[in-house]
Amino acid sequence: MRHRLAARIALLAALAVSLAGAAWLASRAYRPADLPSVGPPPTKPEFDGCKETQSDAPLATSPVRSCASEPEASPLFGALGLGPWITQFGEGPLCENAAGAERYRLVWLRSFHEPVIVTFESRGGEYTAVGKVANGKGGYEPGIVYQRRHVSLTREQFEEVRGWLSQVHFWSRAPEVPRTIMDGASWIMEGVKDGRYHWIDRQSCGDVELQRIAMLMIKATGITIKGPIY
Repeated sequence: MRHRLAARIALLAALAVSLAGAAWLASRAYRPADLPSVGPPPTKPEFDGCKETQSDAPLATSPVRSCASEPEASPLFGALGLGPWITQFGEGPLCENAAGAERYRLVWLRSFHEPVIVTFESRGGEYTAVGKVANGKGGYEPGIVYQRRHVSLTREQFEEVRGWLSQVHFWSRAPEVPRTIMDGASWIMEGVKDGRYHWIDRQSCGDVELQRIAMLMIKATGITIKGPIY
């Protein structure tokens, strides 16, 4: 009787060890869920204080301009007066040396946190991204660039951003919409394609879809974002 009981205990102990080992191996496995997302931006709001319904899509009659009208067409060097900021980041007008290239540039200015600029470019079958972060405050001064990452993109990464910008009608959206609050953040997106230039400037929560695409661009560069996303 005692021998049978001892045998059963030994069998149960061996089974427990086997199950524990299987669980450990499963935890170390590279599951599909661990792979980087190549699908649509997240469906749930990820921005502090923003609601799913806060997304605009006003259409302008013909807002797209030609690169020949740069820098006057650029809000960064014109109406928005951000030329000194862009220069501090080592950037110029998006149309500059853009022949044969397709570019998208995000300028993210949070009032009380570090400013960020990310540029995606496709040229001659090569795809690149550059992410920059400065130590200033978006609502006050740019500061000094202390993060700068230049990375190669896959064609799929570039086309994902291009496709989502097309789906949210980037090229036909009104450049500006009425602002409802003074602080917050500005999300500025510029684009150059086939000699055309367009830009849109949205306030915090003003265009959640655009902000999600912007976060895809930021993630691709590997730069580190400090502080809240708004």
